[in-house]
This record gives sequence, C-alpha cells and structure tokens, in this order.
Amino acid sequence: VVVAAPPSDRKQCIDRFRDAYESKDVTALTQVWSTLANNSKRLKAITDQFAGVESITLQLLCPSPSVSGDTAHFQCNQTMIYKMKGSSLKPLKNSAELVCKRTASGWLVEDYTVK
Repeated sequence: VVVAAPPSDRKQCIDRFRDAYESKDVTALTQVWSTLANNSKRLKAITDQFAGVESITLQLLCPSPSVSGDTAHFQCNQTMIYKMKGSSLKPLKNSAELVCKRTASGWLVEDYTVK
C-alpha cells in the first residue's frame, strides 16, 4: 500500500532548502540537498557565493508539485536578493525547478536548477 505524503510534508523540502540557503550555511544546505555534497564544483561555487555576500533573501513561489511515487517536481518563480556590505543588488528573478525526493529522514532536495 502506497500512502501519499501530505502536501505540507513535500513543501517542507522547499522551506528547509530556503532556510539553509538564506542562512548561508553550507553544512545545513548539504543536509537538505542530498546530491550537493557529491558535486564539488557546485559546492565550491555556492561556498564562494556565500562568502561574497552579507545576506541572501530567497523567495520561492511554488505551486503544487507534480508527484510521481517518492519524487515531487516543483516549478517555482524565484527571486534572489543579495545584500553586499551596505547595499542591496537588484533582485534577480528566474524560474527554478526543485526536485524533492522522499527519504527515510523526510523529503530532501535532489536537484535544484535555475532556468
């Protein structure tokens, strides 16, 4: 018997990702983004990005995902606001896809792609 996860459980995947990203916590980000630790190039790029900014605000507007088994695909509108020492840069607006996968420890980001 397959029991569908409540939508709020899947949404927690997005919320935990956003919180880790905004806190600029690479360790927390690798805990919620299961494949990041194994992608050294992307991990270095994110680490460098975090080091170069004072703060990050990440807004993700994600309608209900398409779900297949233990995988949820979110198509989101993303706004990223970087604050440098004393000034904010123009908000960057993009489309983003987050793929979340159900694991024994809950829903985790499997992939994050900005389009």
